Amino acid sequence: MPTRADAISPPGPRDTPSRGSRGSRRSLVVALLVLLTLGGYVAYDIWRSRVIALKAGTSHITALNGALGRQTELSVRSIDLLARNAAAAVAAAGDPGRPGFEGRLRAHFRELTDATPFVATLLFADADGKVRVHSREENVSRVSIGDRPPFLVHRDHATAGLYVSRPIEPRIGERRLRVAFTRRVHGPGGRFAGVVAATMFVEELTRHYAEVLDFANAATSLLRTDGALIGRYPPVEGMYGRDYRDLRSLRGFHEGNRRGTVRVKVSESPFDSRPRVLSYTAVDGSPLVLATSIADEDLLAPWRSEARRSLLLGLAGLALLGILLAMGIRHQRASERQAAALALGEERLRLALEASNQGLYDIDYVTGAMEVSPEYARVLGFDPATFRESCIAHVDRIHPEDIPRYEHLFEAHSLGRSKDFRVEYRQRARTGEWKWTLSTGEIVSRDATGRPTRMVGTLLDITELKAAENALKDLNATLERRVEERTAQLQRSNTDLAAALEGLESFAYSVSHDLRGPLRGIDGYAKLALDRLSELPDEGEPREHLDKVRAAVARMSEVISDLLSLSRIMREPLRARAVDLSALASEIAAELDRKDPGRRIEWRIAAGLAARGDPGMLRILLEKLLENAWKYTAPQGRGGDRLRHRGRRGRLAGLLRPRQRRRFRHGLFRHALRAVPAPARPHEFEGTGIGLATVMRVIKRHGERCVARASGSRRGVPLQPRQDLSEGPAARTVNWFTESRPDMAHGGPMARRPPGQGTLRREEPHREPRRTR
Repeated sequence: MPTRADAISPPGPRDTPSRGSRGSRRSLVVALLVLLTLGGYVAYDIWRSRVIALKAGTSHITALNGALGRQTELSVRSIDLLARNAAAAVAAAGDPGRPGFEGRLRAHFRELTDATPFVATLLFADADGKVRVHSREENVSRVSIGDRPPFLVHRDHATAGLYVSRPIEPRIGERRLRVAFTRRVHGPGGRFAGVVAATMFVEELTRHYAEVLDFANAATSLLRTDGALIGRYPPVEGMYGRDYRDLRSLRGFHEGNRRGTVRVKVSESPFDSRPRVLSYTAVDGSPLVLATSIADEDLLAPWRSEARRSLLLGLAGLALLGILLAMGIRHQRASERQAAALALGEERLRLALEASNQGLYDIDYVTGAMEVSPEYARVLGFDPATFRESCIAHVDRIHPEDIPRYEHLFEAHSLGRSKDFRVEYRQRARTGEWKWTLSTGEIVSRDATGRPTRMVGTLLDITELKAAENALKDLNATLERRVEERTAQLQRSNTDLAAALEGLESFAYSVSHDLRGPLRGIDGYAKLALDRLSELPDEGEPREHLDKVRAAVARMSEVISDLLSLSRIMREPLRARAVDLSALASEIAAELDRKDPGRRIEWRIAAGLAARGDPGMLRILLEKLLENAWKYTAPQGRGGDRLRHRGRRGRLAGLLRPRQRRRFRHGLFRHALRAVPAPARPHEFEGTGIGLATVMRVIKRHGERCVARASGSRRGVPLQPRQDLSEGPAARTVNWFTESRPDMAHGGPMARRPPGQGTLRREEPHREPRRTR
């Protein structure tokens, strides 16, 4: 039995487990505290990372939508500029019924579409809706778009600007869905003359966004402000043909917000029924809104994996610290990658702006400062590194004549009378020259009183475009006047020339006619003197002188007769009819034979030869040609003349031989002078030399010409197409030739024929005499 001492003795070893349990509890508490602390830290880190992921995703989708919106805006402006250019070309081409209208416009449309790769086709439909010109198809005369909304909108609303259609199936070309961008074509007086439409394939419209959107697991939709879906990536089955005007993006736009970022509930997501983060922006210069979104599960997918990993590592205890450090590093790297992706997007945007030669500006009207892009400074010729812009400096550079228009348009926009600020004006560049620029902007913020405080816009250099436009206006203004002046000058010249020729002919006729009386007197007195000399014993030398006087008078009288004949030919009217050249030539040849019976000449005249012309003039022509042939074969005593034809180009030619007379051919038709120029042995050949001038005038009266050949001595006289007397008006064209052949006079093969024998000769077309230069 225990004693009292035992009862008050100190505790023994059996009390140790209770202290250990308390220590264990303390350790457990500490461990629990540590675990709770670590768990709380992990939970806090997971929650914080989720918040960061949501914020980063929201910022990323906002930046991505802004970049895509600016790219879409540039594309829409390019298409709108193409449509404006096409509409201007149609208006400048004039009436569509003019010859060559469709061919010229089709070539121009093809150049425009080739220069804009993302545009599939470009077409023009007239005021009735019929397609007149298509950039890819030629046979479009039976195609009409008169029932399509793009045509009806422009027909019924004269002030309609750029119209973007729903995806439609075309009636020309490939049956793939397309989006049409249309512009109204203004005719004379501003009347409706039709529309031009630039079309794009729907998949081509969103193809440029695919790579970026696939990388970000995002989706984008391009909608009209009235709720029509233009395109979406990635596509969803059955998405077209529905009304989307209740989308959050369009509701925000109609509430006056041109851009914004919102969260979309399941009930507000019509495409996949998932909650999303959505960012939208209005595309300037068009009735379009671009919306880019990403689902929460896609946005938080990286975060969920990181959260599960953090939870598992937190349950591991002390190793959680290292894991948290690794997660921090990984989060930092992810943030850096996101920042790099955003910087890459900004760089792509900058390159796109530089490629389109557009500068950006951001005006703060409160401070008067302006933030501009480097391309803005380059447009004006300044160094972007040193250029500083301000409202005062900008106004100082505007041309004084353009300041009123600039202020008027800015006032209209600031008061809300225009949707955007758009003005063409001149600015002084760094070199001092005036440059035409196009400024397009929009006021993005106002103060409480409604006054503008900030405007953002672009600046484009249009100097070359304005120069071409002014040159075209000047050319159109002066072309008609120059044509009228030149026409009047030519008419005056023709009138003066006709009057001079008429006066010259009248003078020649009067002088020739007035000289006949004195010459008859000279000849009469010389004859009386010769009669008196016959009574004198020594009359030899005086008689010889008087004979020379009478011979000169006779020769002068012949010259006067020829001049009167030549003047009569030029004054008398031309009476053209069919003439039998064979009979006429035979009659003239017989008269020449009777003049000199002692000469032995062989005439070979083909039968049935005819030409169409004035009978009297053609008789004079043949007389002069055959008399020349007769005259220039006189020294040989014998020769041969031939009247022949060729069937190639309607030529009547007198060919004069022998070859020793080649030196005379250069003067045959020059200034109506003699063929044998005085004083080169004038006694050798008779004649005045006016005969060939008469031939030349006859031929010119018939609208043809005279030529001389160098083979011996030849004269070619082309006449109008003949008509055989026996064949009537349908006769074929032939050529006629007269020839003096040297072989007839020098014992050649032709000389073996009996002299004086008449023969018929018809030569084939390939025997045409060779020309000489």
